Amino acid sequence: GLNSPFSQEISAVAALRLLGDQVPEKLMVTEVDDDGPSADSLRQGDRIIGVDGVRVTSAKQGLADLRAREPGDDVAVAVRRDGQRRGFTLSTEPSPDDEAIPVIGIQVGVDYILPFDVRINLGDEIGGPSAGTVFALAIYDKLTEGSLIGGMDVAGTGSILANGTVESIGGIQQKVVGAEDAGASVFLVPAANCEEALGGDVDASDITLVDVATLEDAVDALSVLADDPGAEVETCG
Repeated sequence: GLNSPFSQEISAVAALRLLGDQVPEKLMVTEVDDDGPSADSLRQGDRIIGVDGVRVTSAKQGLADLRAREPGDDVAVAVRRDGQRRGFTLSTEPSPDDEAIPVIGIQVGVDYILPFDVRINLGDEIGGPSAGTVFALAIYDKLTEGSLIGGMDVAGTGSILANGTVESIGGIQQKVVGAEDAGASVFLVPAANCEEALGGDVDASDITLVDVATLEDAVDALSVLADDPGAEVETCG
């Protein structure tokens, strides 16, 4: 399986990719089944760099190469461990979820090679997946000229994927009301949360609820509103 937990790095990847940077990926071993085919070979923290002699250049490609065989077939896996290249020949077995899919008894995740370190210090009260979109916007703003929001008071929420997709979160009404109380005039709402955001105690006449499905949507809307706060943008409702 492929695990991709939230981190500030994901926000940086989304911002960089919107700016045209490809951001190289690393396919990492995050867990090894104790009784699986890889138990005596692979370790947590190994970087998978090759499958059957083919260099792994992305997580998607690496997983596809691992699965390009029948369960029971062998696969040659090369990893980078402690700076050294190591090679193993492993026997695949049927996935417990789908017997047609070959597996080698590991969980994998994606890591990224960033051109800089990412550190966003906002205290303990702000963070987690729902801050991903705002973090990505802050990084995008830092890497581009001028101010993305001008003099506006902007709030928002939404988890974000490395490809820039903004995903839904919980507690949207409470977040919008809290932003209103704090004086925000614009709130970025994940597209999947728009209908819910208009309910409860939310007064949409006091705050512009911008509908965003991607990081690019958010950047475009903020750029328009920064030039003209009364301009029309895609909103909830």
